[in-house]
Amino acid sequence: MNILVALDGVLSSESGEPIRAGVQLYYALNINNRVAIMTKRTQEDAKQWLMSHGIDRKSTRLNSSHT
Repeated sequence: MNILVALDGVLSSESGEPIRAGVQLYYALNINNRVAIMTKRTQEDAKQWLMSHGIDRKSTRLNSSHT
């Protein structure tokens, strides 16, 4: 199954801190599903946030709507 998760407001708070329940949800869903992360951030900012908070980007697709 493919699942879409928002980085902003689900994984990350407005201050940039990780939301523990959202990160736990991501890991639970990522066990048997393909999880895509959408964000309004730039691609580079989103990649940096994911990497700095230990979220495995190898199994996750990132979709940035920032232009």
